Amino acid sequence: MRDDEMERELLRFWPLSEVSPASEHLAGAARDLFVFADWSLWGHAYAFRAGAVGDVWRVDDGTAAPVSVDFREFWDVYLHEPARLF
Repeated sequence: MRDDEMERELLRFWPLSEVSPASEHLAGAARDLFVFADWSLWGHAYAFRAGAVGDVWRVDDGTAAPVSVDFREFWDVYLHEPARLF
C-alpha cells in the first residue's frame, strides 16, 4: 500500500514521518496522544497514548473514545472485528 492509499475500511495508516501529536490537529486534544491513522479523509482519527499505557483512542473534533487498552489489542480488533473501530 502506498503512503496515500486507504485500505478496505477506508482507514489510512500514516507513515512514521506523519505520526504527530493529536493536539496539532485537534483543539483540546490530550498532549500525550499521537495520531497514526485516519478514517475516510479525517472523518475521525486514531491516536495512541505515549508512554507505558499505550491505549488507543478514536478522536475527532471535540470527542475522544477509547478503542483498545493497548496497541496490540487495536491490531487484533482491526484484523478480526473491524466494526468495533467505528
